[in-house]
Amino acid sequence: MDERSQFRRLLQSFSYRFLDNELLSAEGDARQTAVHALALIGAFSITLCLCFRYKYSLMLFGMSEARRDAISWGDKELLISLAMAVTGFLSIVTWDGLFPDRRDCLTLHALPIRKRTIFAAKLTAVLVMFGVVTLALNAPTTLLFPWLVLGDKAPIGALAGSVLAHAVALCGASAFLFFAFLTLQGLLVALLPFRQYKWISSWVQMGSLFAILSLFFLMPDVARPDSLADPRNSLTIHLLPPFWFLGLYEELMGARLPIVHELANMARAGLAASIVTALAAYAVGYNRYVRKTIEEADAISADRTTRAGLLSRLADRLLVRQPIERAVFHFAARTMARNRKHRLLLAIYAGVGFSYVLKSVAWVFQGHAERMYRLDPSISSVPLILSFFVLLGMRVLFTVPVELNSNWIFRLTENGRPSEYLAGARKLMIAVGIAPLTLGTFPIYGFLWGWGYAARHLLLVSLILLLVLEYLMRGFPKIPFTCSFLPGKLNLKATIGIYAVLFLMFALAVTAIELALLRARSGYWIGAGLIALGLLYRAWRRNAWERKLKGFVYEERPDWAMARLDLQP
Repeated sequence: MDERSQFRRLLQSFSYRFLDNELLSAEGDARQTAVHALALIGAFSITLCLCFRYKYSLMLFGMSEARRDAISWGDKELLISLAMAVTGFLSIVTWDGLFPDRRDCLTLHALPIRKRTIFAAKLTAVLVMFGVVTLALNAPTTLLFPWLVLGDKAPIGALAGSVLAHAVALCGASAFLFFAFLTLQGLLVALLPFRQYKWISSWVQMGSLFAILSLFFLMPDVARPDSLADPRNSLTIHLLPPFWFLGLYEELMGARLPIVHELANMARAGLAASIVTALAAYAVGYNRYVRKTIEEADAISADRTTRAGLLSRLADRLLVRQPIERAVFHFAARTMARNRKHRLLLAIYAGVGFSYVLKSVAWVFQGHAERMYRLDPSISSVPLILSFFVLLGMRVLFTVPVELNSNWIFRLTENGRPSEYLAGARKLMIAVGIAPLTLGTFPIYGFLWGWGYAARHLLLVSLILLLVLEYLMRGFPKIPFTCSFLPGKLNLKATIGIYAVLFLMFALAVTAIELALLRARSGYWIGAGLIALGLLYRAWRRNAWERKLKGFVYEERPDWAMARLDLQP
């Protein structure tokens, strides 16, 4: 096989690795995976365009062209920030895929294939992945947004120029952040000892995720010609890259403000620097990563075995006294703590909830500080929203195994009492997803509202979250991390819709009910009692279901096998 054929085969294999995602791929069908992922991204962009159409066609109808253009600056900055956030999220999720995995290092480099061919194929796969996602995200807004801003009667030349400016600014912003993350990872590999790299990079991933989400939701609202030219905002707009590419966008559109040219120059310099440093750092980091992986083939992770500390001993004495409960509790806890992919997935769920409440809390601090000292949904919903997302993330994590062969110990020792095993999983969710946030915010609410309100709030939030936990674990016939997971079984489109509805219920309805009960002194105990009765009912139903459960599920059965007569001899 010649070098070109080797390159094509390697490129196909590396590209497939990005698509071979446990939550998306079905039967190893990379094409279906790509269609699903790109369709979701494109649908989101089209939805944004529909929102912009309502704004520019109805709300701003009849407004002068100059006024519409000035108002559009904020929307342009939003699209640029969104493009950068999605690109950053993509870079974090595919962090481990940017370099060859251990199997590739041990097999490919032992074959008669040149190192430069492997390197070129891996780098090309990375760039193709970035290009396809960037195109899917930005293409709908590139074609529709300029037309919405300029109007139906705009000349063809003006529309073409606006489309070009939009594409350059958004693609440039995406490329800047993508290559910045590539530089960061290359430098970490090149400069850190290999074992420390494995440990530190996982925390860099999670820190970067929280930073991207926080910056996206806390981006200051200064994307207007007068605000950008205000010296008081100079430091902010010079530090945040989305404003650089907004300046590039407006310079291409013909804006004459000095600050626009200054920001555009920063965007060009930043993009060029990120590309050059990324390619250099990736080349150096790639070579060292492959060499160290081969030399330290037994070094999989730098995560150290955690010893039972004070919290672990307290959990054993107060929460999990039964041996089986204790075994499941610590098995699941240490699995989550030691596996970087599971930590990242849980951080994604927690980061979404954190960003949502951070936006609300920041709004209170920015000019509405007096609302902190009275019952306000932006403040009272913090433990509810954060705990909801953490519980949801843990429920998803429990279905994704790490080392499936390790479930033999549970298979051999299963004693026919499923309630003890499932109680350990539920208590872990309480210890991680409910107790820290409810108890941790209790002193804050006591200082802001008084200890009476804080105590009632703590009781009410705890009852609601325990009820949510019961519904999340309803019909869960598995020990966490011990059952096989079928790729593609999760219908991502339907799941996202269900989770969105659940989130809206929590963010709006449940918070409103909670505040109404807190304000109603006599009705509070009635409402709390009803929630407690609902919790008792769910516990009774759960106990009845567990008594009928004959055994745990360790092997998922593909629902499509019988429907398609996929019979095995």
